[in-house]
This record gives sequence, structure tokens and C-alpha cells, in this order.
Amino acid sequence: MNPNFLQNKRFVDALSRMLEEYASSLPLDITEPHLLWERLKHKIKQLARSFGRRHASWRTQQLRRLQSKRNRILRIFKQNGALNPLLEVVERQIGSLQSEIVRNNILRAGKHWREHGETSAGYLKRTIATRATSRYIPSLKDTPESECTSDCLG
Repeated sequence: MNPNFLQNKRFVDALSRMLEEYASSLPLDITEPHLLWERLKHKIKQLARSFGRRHASWRTQQLRRLQSKRNRILRIFKQNGALNPLLEVVERQIGSLQSEIVRNNILRAGKHWREHGETSAGYLKRTIATRATSRYIPSLKDTPESECTSDCLG
């Protein structure tokens, strides 16, 4: 689940309603806590996915609408002094939506990074060794008895 959703009032309200409905409709035949917990996690996952998809669609539409509004303001008021206050409000809203997109992309990048094992110490050690090897070129020698043709390190 996207932790940024917890800052969204609509998501928190929907989550609260879903939890109340879940609590009121708990089956009495399931007594094992881990089964109840798994069902709850599944419900929350469904809610987060559907909310995320709807919110992404809404965000895209809002961003497109605000950008066209910004362009319209620039065309209409380009010679007028009233441009700054109107434009500031629209640009602030655009910035807010774009920063939300950036936060989501950062989360996705981190998840992708972890899924491919890049946080493991072994992976990092191999990566560093590979990069160090590719950067270091040992000095060239014609024969074992000849002198180095470049800076000798070995």
C-alpha cells in the first residue's frame, strides 16, 4: 500500500468505512486470528489498489486541466498586471500534483530496487568490485623483462 494515501482524507475515510463494514460482518465460524488478519489485509489491498487507480486517473485529468488553464491565463493576461496572482494559484496546484507524482515514482523505484535484490550486501560488493575493475586498467608491458609503458602499480 502506498503510504502517501494516508495523507489523503478521502482514502482515510474510505478505509475507515471499509474497516467498520469488515468489523460488523466478521464471520463467526472463523476463529483463527491469522485467517482474519489475512482477510483484512486482502480487503485493504483491494481498497488501496482501486483507490490508487481512480486517484491516478483523477490526478492526470486535473493536471491536464490545470495546464490548459495556465496556458489560457498566459494567453489572455500576457499584457496585464493581473497575471501573477492568477498564475501563482494555478502553478501551486500543478506543483502539488507533480510532487505527488514524484513521490509515487520514488516509491516505485525503491520497490523495484528491493525486488531485484539490490539491497543485499553481496550484490553491492559485486557491483563495487565490477566498477572498480572496469575503471582500473593495469599498465601495459611488452614482455616480463621490459619496462612499463604507463604508470606501473603492480
